[in-house]
Amino acid sequence: MKPFPKAAGVLAAGVLVLVGLNGCISQRVGKMIVQAPNQTGRAISPQLTTQSEQLLAQLRVYREQVPVGPPSAVIDVAVFEPFDYGFTSGVSDQVTGEGDQRRINRDFRFHYDLGRRTAPVEPQPAKGTVILLHGIHTPKESMLPWALFLAQDGYRAVLVDLRGHGKSTGDWITFGALETSDLTQVLDALQRSGRADERVGVLGVSYGGSIALQWAGADARIQSVVTLEPFNDAAQAIREFTAELYPKLAQRITASDFNRGLRRSERLANFDWASVDVAGSVRRAAIPVLLFHAEDDTWISPEHSREIIATAPRGSRLKLLPNETHLSLPIRLDLLGPEILSWFATHLTADAPP
Repeated sequence: MKPFPKAAGVLAAGVLVLVGLNGCISQRVGKMIVQAPNQTGRAISPQLTTQSEQLLAQLRVYREQVPVGPPSAVIDVAVFEPFDYGFTSGVSDQVTGEGDQRRINRDFRFHYDLGRRTAPVEPQPAKGTVILLHGIHTPKESMLPWALFLAQDGYRAVLVDLRGHGKSTGDWITFGALETSDLTQVLDALQRSGRADERVGVLGVSYGGSIALQWAGADARIQSVVTLEPFNDAAQAIREFTAELYPKLAQRITASDFNRGLRRSERLANFDWASVDVAGSVRRAAIPVLLFHAEDDTWISPEHSREIIATAPRGSRLKLLPNETHLSLPIRLDLLGPEILSWFATHLTADAPP
């Protein structure tokens, strides 16, 4: 049994790195909000991509690069067919101190064991297809544990580098305004090649979770969505994690600077912030959604998920988890995995009600 690459265990949602502000602050803010991480060299854990690319080669999964647009870009995709990958995961806590001094050191472990298999896994009947969408400024490989977990349970799991991330191209990111159309074109291509089923679900984290909800409102083929710590209001989410991670920097950006920056970002990336409508997309999709959010999330407040669930279709559920953070929650396969499998079994598999 081989250890999972350490970096691949970090399913971070990512951060907006507003550094080196000079000159006109609003212009810099506007550019940094939407500039693709591939264009800045500031993607989180660049070694994650290198290590995980080696793993994908070893796993011999199906790879495809799908041209999308407008604006034109190429989206990188990796498909895990249903198979026993020998994947296991675990978590252990070491508690130190008492009362206010109590601290929990949490160790996550992911392993896979492919034995002597050397040939690619061929397409085979699946319970359904689940598209996996990563957080901002992180590559698709950050969702590898979930891909192996779902594929091992009988689903076809598809990792996607969103526009401007990982191995995909694109100069700008738009928090869902353009990405939903990209994903529809990716699904078209996968269905043509026989690498996606008619029944499609989505599992997304943070930035990817909000895009998943928007995509469901635009593409009727999406029949089930599970999302972890999504944002409802993109502009508010940007303010929140900037203030949390870079408080001194956030103090330098006035409300008017930020608002002018938002307008500049629209001009640069050629989109409208009003089209980034998460709650409205959930209502249009008219399918139940499952949301998870950490109670201690200070990067994207749980209030975002509360706002989404307030207008979500009947049957939707929100689960708030105590003692978890924005970074720890997506790694908790032990806590979330069984409930997610149950959700997809109910809403996505061939036996699920239409």
